[in-house]
Amino acid sequence: MRSVLFTLMIAIPATALGQAGERQLSILAFDQALPERVLVRSHDPNAGTAIQVLEVPTGKVKKGWFVDTKQAERNKVKRLTRKRYPLLASVDQGEPKGRYTILGAPDGQKKNYQILAMRDGKIGLLATVQLKRLEGTDTYAVGMLKEVVWAPNGKMILCVVNQKLKHSDGLEDRDDVHFVRFRPWKVKWFKPEGEGGEGGAKATP
Repeated sequence: MRSVLFTLMIAIPATALGQAGERQLSILAFDQALPERVLVRSHDPNAGTAIQVLEVPTGKVKKGWFVDTKQAERNKVKRLTRKRYPLLASVDQGEPKGRYTILGAPDGQKKNYQILAMRDGKIGLLATVQLKRLEGTDTYAVGMLKEVVWAPNGKMILCVVNQKLKHSDGLEDRDDVHFVRFRPWKVKWFKPEGEGGEGGAKATP
């Protein structure tokens, strides 16, 4: 049976949150003027923990507060989410309506990391994240989808993607937040393996 091809192939640049070797991120809450800004927790073993405000969709840090204790962190988050960022983030790969599930996987050449949508057993490409490359080589970072948060309006997905890349002076291990517009009619669905020839799964024509 012939299907209509829906396609969205966008490469999302890594957000600009600094160039430290290690960073862990988690999404905390949204502002009332969704989707303009989001609140995140950023932890760097060398710099410490900070609560930051990211601008959507550029990912730029608009404000930030370092917190030196767990209690200081709880107090800062409580104050910020009381009025300015009241829409708490819910980490869930499943769409609020229960129809779609968001997955992650490297592409065949391991140069990009794919953000995938699954519905009724079918899998399709929603967006791609550019993986970092070791300068002067063909070695790319290893990507992993760590966290998925749906915007309350269901029109945007925030994905925390980790990239690990070995350098001569150590391991770069960093999380970035990627903002993906969720448009089901633009998902590029793949044929089941075996229907696309020897190359494996291919886009449905």
